[in-house]
Order: sequence, then C-alpha cells, then structure tokens
Amino acid sequence: MRKSEFASGRRVLFLRHCAGLLGVVGLLSVFAPEARADTTETAALLNAYYTYGLFENTVTSAMELTPDLSADEKEQISGSNAQWMSFSMKKLRTRLSGKISQNPKETFRTFVADYTEAEKSGDGLYLKELAEASGLDPEPETYGALRERYSSEQLDPQIRYCARYISEVQTWLDVKRRHADAPSLQQWLAKEPPAPASARKKPAKSSALSALAAAEAPLPEFVSFGDDDLNPMDAFTSKRSERRERVMEQAQAGMAQVAAERDAEEQAYAEKKSVAAQAEADAVSAQARKLAAAEADALSQRQNSWSSRFKKILSGTISGAVGAFTGGVGAEAGVRAADAVFNN
Repeated sequence: MRKSEFASGRRVLFLRHCAGLLGVVGLLSVFAPEARADTTETAALLNAYYTYGLFENTVTSAMELTPDLSADEKEQISGSNAQWMSFSMKKLRTRLSGKISQNPKETFRTFVADYTEAEKSGDGLYLKELAEASGLDPEPETYGALRERYSSEQLDPQIRYCARYISEVQTWLDVKRRHADAPSLQQWLAKEPPAPASARKKPAKSSALSALAAAEAPLPEFVSFGDDDLNPMDAFTSKRSERRERVMEQAQAGMAQVAAERDAEEQAYAEKKSVAAQAEADAVSAQARKLAAAEADALSQRQNSWSSRFKKILSGTISGAVGAFTGGVGAEAGVRAADAVFNN
C-alpha cells in the first residue's frame, strides 16, 4: 500500500466516523488543525507539480520547434533554455518553500511519488483529496478531468508565462531565418530600451562611473502576473542587477586607482570606449525592438496557440513532448521532480 503523507482527508473521515460511534467530540478538535495544514500544503504541492511539468514541456518543445535546427540555433536555444529554466525553478522552489513547513524537497518528492502512483491506479479517494484541497467544485471524476479543470481555473498565469517564453524563441527563430542582421537569441530576449540621455552623459571623473551609470539605467516595464511577480523575460533582464553589483565593486576600486595612476589620456580613451560600447548595445537593442515590432501580431498568435497547446498537454488531450506528464511513476518520478526543482 502506498504510504502517503498527504492522506489527511482519509484520516479525518475515519476520525469523524469514530467520533460518531463513540461520541468523542474532542477527538476531531485535536486533529483538525493538522488536517487543515495538510490540505493547504497539498494544494501548494499540486500546483508546484503541474508548474514543474509545464516548465519541462516548455524547454523540450523549444528544442523541437522545427526539425531542421542548425547547430548554432540549437546552441543558442539550449543556452537560453538553461538560463530560463534555472531562473524559473528558483522562483518555483522559493514559492514552494514558503508554503511547506518542513523539508520542502522531501515533501515534494513524496507527493509526486504518491500522486503518480495514485493516478496510474485510478485511486478515487486520493483524487477526492486533491479536488477538495484545490477547491474544485464539482469534484472531477478522473485525473484527466482534474488536470483539465485545474489548468483552466488555477494555472493560467503559469501557462501564459511558458507560452510567452517559447513564443519569443519561435519568433526569434523565424526572424533569424529571414533577416541577416537579426540579433542573437540572448539579445532578442533581453530587448531593453536605451538608457535615458541623463544616464548616458559623459562622466566627469572616470570610466568606472560611466559603467556604473549604464548599470543603473532603468529597466523596461513588463506586464507581470502571479503573486510572486513572475515574468519569463526576467531570466534575461535580471542580470542587470548582477552587473551593477560587479561594476560597483570595480568602481570603488577603480576610482582610487584613477586618481593616482591614470593620466588624462588614459581617462579620455576609457571614456571613449565606454561611450562606443553603450552606443553598440543601444543599436543592437534598437534593431531587436524594430524587428519585434513588426512581429507583434505573429507573437500574439503564437502565445495564444502555445497557451492552448499547454492546456491540452496538461489535460492529456495530446501527448506532451517529454516531461513530467509522460515521465516515470512513483519513486522514480518523485526523485526526478525534486532534483529538477531543488537542485537546478
């Protein structure tokens, strides 16, 4: 028999039966708080498992957009997938860890093992627990119906998040094959507006300050969703804050050296190089935005198409590429999912 840590619903039903027979009113009051906590955690775990499955299918599908990907295209998509996946899994485990009171990785591993075993065997009692924990009313009668209902009622932000990313990759691929001056995939995904003129003024003191000003340039506004402000393009634009920290350290050390070691000629050369680098970055960003503007309608259509496809994958209407919903069962699936989320 499967040993589930999430069978609180069954325990409560049994205890209610005992209480009715024995008249032990205090029995339920002792276990009710535990049942409520388990229900809350079960809902979070189910959401995390389905989200993990969407992430897996997204990156796998991105590598299979067309059967004729060149070596360069595969390398660029693979690199962006790894960066996006790392960013997304970090967000997922942070969110899940905030909802699981103890040992979230082991709890998630056990849940996935129990869920996949229950789904394979058609465990109706476990299905009822999941439906109650998720607040689905009326309760779905099959696991396929559970996934379909859950995806349409509670996974829309995650579905749009994944659809946005893979649609951007697909659009870039199409643009790259039609335009010789198309930017790299990294540049395409990180399309940022040029820094304001005030942020690009020629610094009076050092090139270190020039780089610092560029690093502090404001980021573009993105439409975000979800309670943790999750956005797929953040995986590529959030590197700005890391660059700023490095530049700050360099600036602090560099300013001391500039005063003592660099003469006016070296300073002018450094500032010239900084301005040129900024101009080149702005030109690449401008070209990416120009090409993207012409593809706005196609991008929107692709996002809608991928959103629909992910919902069908989740519900089992069509076969997913390779991922959580076509992977192993039981302990194997649990270990795989927990490692992907917590070790990425």
